[in-house]
Amino acid sequence: MVSTKYVLVLIAFAFTVIAGKLSAQSITLSEDDGDEWQYSLTAYAFVPLETSGTSEIADTEVELDLGISEVFEVLDFTLAGRGEAWRGDWGVIADFYTVKLGPGGTLQSPGGGSLDVGIDIDQHWVSVLGAYRFSRGTYGPKNRRFSWDASAGIRWNSITQKVSAVANIDIGPSVGVQNSLGGTETWFEPIVGIRGAYEVADKWSVFGRAEIGGFGVEGDNLQYTLVLAADWQVSSAISLSFGYQYYSIDFETERSDGAFVYDISQHGPYLGLTYNF
Repeated sequence: MVSTKYVLVLIAFAFTVIAGKLSAQSITLSEDDGDEWQYSLTAYAFVPLETSGTSEIADTEVELDLGISEVFEVLDFTLAGRGEAWRGDWGVIADFYTVKLGPGGTLQSPGGGSLDVGIDIDQHWVSVLGAYRFSRGTYGPKNRRFSWDASAGIRWNSITQKVSAVANIDIGPSVGVQNSLGGTETWFEPIVGIRGAYEVADKWSVFGRAEIGGFGVEGDNLQYTLVLAADWQVSSAISLSFGYQYYSIDFETERSDGAFVYDISQHGPYLGLTYNF
C-alpha cells in the first residue's frame, strides 16, 4: 500500500496554480463621465514560476518547492475573468477563478497487483466588491493622469484536495480495495483592496494593486495578492496588461480524517486582455 505521504507529494505537484488571481488595469484612468456608466471585461492568466510552502491532509504534511513545468504536467482546465462597472467615482468589481488539476497514476507492486491513485484538485472563487475612486487628477508638465481607488466586499472560496486509491490485489479473481482521503472546504470571507494607476506616456500606464482577505475567517488566516504591471492601450476599446504578481494563502481547518492545510506562496508573470466599453 502506498503511504499517505506519497499521495501528498502528488497533491503538491497538482495544486500549484490554485488561487492564481490576477488584477487588470480596467478603466482606472478614464475620465469622470458623471452619470455615464463605463464597463470593462478582462480575461487573464497567471504563470507561477515558483510555488513554496506546505500542504497537509489527514495529518500528513509535505513541503512544497515546485517549478512551472510541474504545474503544466497536471493542469486539466483553468478559466478566469474580471468585470468592472463605474459611474463617476463609484464602481462595482466582480471576478472569478476556476482551476481543475488531475494528477494520478498506477503503481505496480513487486509481488503482483497494483495501486491506482486518482487525485481531484479543484479550486473556485467568486468575489464581488464595491469600489470608490478617492483620488484622481494630473501630474507633471504633460498633465499625465493618475487615480487611486479602494474596494471592499466578499469572496466565496472552494478548495478540494481529495485522494482516491484502489488497490488491485492479484489473488485470482480481481479484488479491489478502495480508500479516499481529504475532501472539499468552502467558505465566505471579507476582502479589501487598493489600487493606483499612473499614465507614463501616450497609450502607456503603470499600476499597482494590493488585495487582502481571510483575516482568520473560516480557517483562512490570511490571503493576499500584490501586483505591479504596465498597461498598453492597443485601441480605444482594447488594452493589454503584463506584469508580475505575488500571491500567498494560509488556510487551515480540521476534518474527520485530520488536518487540512494549504499554506503556500507563489510568484510569476501574468497577462491580461481587457475590453472597455
